[in-house]
Amino acid sequence: MKQTLEEALKIDGAIAAAIANWDAGLCLASAGGGSRLNIGAVAAGHCQVMKARMASAAAGTSRAIREILITLDDQVHLIRPLRRRERLFMCLAIDKSTGNLGIARHRLQGLEAGLDM
Repeated sequence: MKQTLEEALKIDGAIAAAIANWDAGLCLASAGGGSRLNIGAVAAGHCQVMKARMASAAAGTSRAIREILITLDDQVHLIRPLRRRERLFMCLAIDKSTGNLGIARHRLQGLEAGLDM
């Protein structure tokens, strides 16, 4: 996990990355953030977003979630459920002024595919 998160930080504009268990509400691993962003707290908050989305999916939406985007004034948070790990997701915070959302989405998808847990 740590190596995957370190690779995520190499994405242009990356601020921080984490892997969390949405069902338990726990951040399992994180990288980056520093004084700009408490990625552990952010990932724990995103667990609530994932719980709500999964509850609505259970209520009748049968399509798989590829990713969720949360747009802030100066950041975009990409939340990507891990296909091989049912209750886990990866999140990446990128700076809106220095990052490229399309490239970040593509790279995150590749990192997920290569994640060995």
